[in-house]
Amino acid sequence: SLRDALRAVEQGKADAAIDAEVVLRQTLQQQYMKGLVLDTQVPQLLDLPHALHIRVRPELAPLKEILDQAIAAVPASSREFLRQKWFAESEVIKPAKMAVVPYRHLQLLTENPQGLERVERVLLNGREYFSFASVFTRAQNPPEYFALVIPAEQVYARSMKHLWLSVIIIAAVLLIAVPVILVLFVVRPFERIAQKQYEQNDSDYMI
Repeated sequence: SLRDALRAVEQGKADAAIDAEVVLRQTLQQQYMKGLVLDTQVPQLLDLPHALHIRVRPELAPLKEILDQAIAAVPASSREFLRQKWFAESEVIKPAKMAVVPYRHLQLLTENPQGLERVERVLLNGREYFSFASVFTRAQNPPEYFALVIPAEQVYARSMKHLWLSVIIIAAVLLIAVPVILVLFVVRPFERIAQKQYEQNDSDYMI
C-alpha cells in the first residue's frame, strides 16, 4: 500500500514513493509523516501522462463504449466542480483534512491496547483534554475505533456549574435554618435558664 511505501522511505528502506500529489498529501497527513518531503518537480516524472484511464478486458469491449459515452456526457460545469473540489491547489488540502485523525495521540492509542477503554487526561498542542478510545468493530480487520477528545475546560465548566448550584442551595438552606437553630438551641435555652434564675431569686426573696 502507499502507506507501507512511505513507511519504507521514512525508515530508509526505499529512496522514494510515487503517487498522485493529492493522494500523497492526504496519506502524509493521515499518518503524521512530517519528516518526509513532497517533491512535485521531479524532472524524470514530468513526461509521464497525468490523465486517469479506465481499462477493460477485450471481451468487455461494448462496456468500454458505454463508459466513453457516459464520460463524454458529463457536463463541463460538473467536471470543473469536481476539479475544484479535488485537484485545485486552494482546495487540495480540504478533502484530506476530512479523513485525518486530528491528534497523533489517538493513533498511538490504537497501537497500545492498554490505552483503550479508559479516560485519560492528556496535553495536546498546549491544551488539556480528556480522551477516550474503544474498538468499534472487532470482527473487521483492521478494526475500526471510536474515539472522543473533549477540552478539559468544558468538563470542568459543567462540573463547576453543578458545584456552584450545590453551594447556592446549601447556602440558601443554611440561611433559612440558622435562625431556626438559633431560636431552638440558643435563644430558648437561655430564656429557660433566665426564667429559672428569676424564679429562684423570687423564691429566695419570699423566704
